[in-house]
Amino acid sequence: MLLDVVLLLIMVVLIAFAGASGLVRSLVMLLIFYVLCLLLGMGIVGLNLAQTLGDAVITSIGEGPRSPIFYQSILFVALLIPFFIVAALLSGSALENSEIKALRWGDNVLGTLVGVALALAFAAVVANAWGAIVSTQWQPVATWTVLRSAYEQSVLRPLLRPVLAVVRAALFPFSLSKYPIFLIPQG
Repeated sequence: MLLDVVLLLIMVVLIAFAGASGLVRSLVMLLIFYVLCLLLGMGIVGLNLAQTLGDAVITSIGEGPRSPIFYQSILFVALLIPFFIVAALLSGSALENSEIKALRWGDNVLGTLVGVALALAFAAVVANAWGAIVSTQWQPVATWTVLRSAYEQSVLRPLLRPVLAVVRAALFPFSLSKYPIFLIPQG
């Protein structure tokens, strides 16, 4: 239930923002999401920042997750959300007069449709990253258990699986080497 609430909140906010922004800004937000997934995925996997961060955390607190999967996934989500918000706000201010006047109210309707696609893609990636985060047990076990059961009991997660397949296909540059763990479908 917890994961479903988080995903629904993300989707409602994105759809509302895209609908209010119009078609052009919504398309730019979709492009921003795509580019961020590519850049963060390549950066996290290529530079192995997550493993370095994880090693630092483990040595500082003594107990903690030992899996690079955990750190790669948590770092991806922790960077994706604020970077997306900042980039969307900056692009929105840069494209201040992007309304297509010939469409009138259709501009917002089409923006909402693009927003639905963006929201589904964003939610699918976040849900899959959540699954990667809880794929291996970590300390504190009580927190891991709550998050793992939220993942397993999610109603939206299986419905978003086909969307994740489309997102993975769109992120074709990863097919040349390997997909980051947070973009590989979790069980």
